[in-house]
Amino acid sequence: MDFKEKVFEVRYNADNWGPFDLDCTNLLPPGTAISECTALRAFSGKMNPVDDMADFTETTDAIIDSWTTESPHIYLYFKHGPALGMNTIVAEVLLDNGAVTAFYFYGVKVT
Repeated sequence: MDFKEKVFEVRYNADNWGPFDLDCTNLLPPGTAISECTALRAFSGKMNPVDDMADFTETTDAIIDSWTTESPHIYLYFKHGPALGMNTIVAEVLLDNGAVTAFYFYGVKVT
């Protein structure tokens, strides 16, 4: 599943590094909730679910600080780090029905 393209612009010199809301409301089947976000990973460029992650440069350690989950939202905090351009965030989630899936969010611009 994909998020609609939306740009979160995180400015290197800013003091607002989160939370940024990854709203999954329209991505979940009716009556389903996110039990937990088990991992958040970042990759340079625009990645789609059909792409091989090995073809992209992982930027997780450089930009992701932490996250919290309050279904249907994942709140993301970024690190105060270097400018890295546009990134794709991949949220790996466990749903309350036991299913495991990933949501792809493109448009995190670290400037």
